[in-house]
Amino acid sequence: MQNFSPTHVVCADGIGGIMYAVSFIDLLRKFQDDKLRKKLIYLDVFCSQDVYRLLKSFECINKLNIEVNKFSDLDNHIDYILNLEKQKVAVYNLTPNDCVSKNFFDNNNDFFGFTWQTVKENKFLLEYYPFCVKKNVFLGFQSSQENIYPELSDLINNLCDLLPDYNFDFINVNKWANKQNINYNINCKKENYNEFEAEDIVRDFHWILNDHSYFITTDNGLSNIAYFAGKNRFLIDMRSHNPAFFLRWRQNYCDIIPSFMDNRDIARIIYLCIKNPELNGIPKRALGTMSDNEIERSLLYKKPLK
Repeated sequence: MQNFSPTHVVCADGIGGIMYAVSFIDLLRKFQDDKLRKKLIYLDVFCSQDVYRLLKSFECINKLNIEVNKFSDLDNHIDYILNLEKQKVAVYNLTPNDCVSKNFFDNNNDFFGFTWQTVKENKFLLEYYPFCVKKNVFLGFQSSQENIYPELSDLINNLCDLLPDYNFDFINVNKWANKQNINYNINCKKENYNEFEAEDIVRDFHWILNDHSYFITTDNGLSNIAYFAGKNRFLIDMRSHNPAFFLRWRQNYCDIIPSFMDNRDIARIIYLCIKNPELNGIPKRALGTMSDNEIERSLLYKKPLK
């Protein structure tokens, strides 16, 4: 391993993408000797003020000895990187789209010995959020993408009926990234469904991560953070069929449920995985094509599914 000490890690993205940069720094720290580990790493983020506040609230930022520098999300991070390189400063561009398309890890293979997939799969937040045993499920359908699940109300109602001993919590955020006045069109009057108004992004995020044992999400930063924290996740996804997108953003296939599936089939998959936790190790899409008897036979079960 070469004796190196990167000084700047740059990321221009939302909180989900920036957490990939933090994952990268966590891996670097694991390979550094004690002397290098004490040196600051500068994380230069091009993001909104809310994302910056949320990032600074994570305990890992202090533990990994990271100093965060914020720039406007409208600034050009490529020009900034080129300027740093002219100053002979070591700089690592961890913006997901750039890092994959520009072959970042091929160019730096002698330094790191790990790949972009290693960065995506590194559950570096696990030590900061203990496993939750409360029967609370968080519904995270906020996203900067146009992919709010169209059968959301029916899905939530079905889940509440199938799992009456679980609470389903939703925070009504009507502004997310570049989207304004979001209407989720949720109509659910079940006793185990709770809807809250958004208050403070920092308080809300850490309450979500500490108090919920399962996460049902769409494509958003919370989904990535839940994965990094080792949470049980169901990702209802519109874009997992796209190899280029999957390469940049998806950790694995196991958590993904295609959004084209009927809400009743999605609810059944989630029900089976919550009642039979060992099934979380199987790609969710595969479960959707199998009957209970087929699952029992193929997995050599000695007991019926719950």
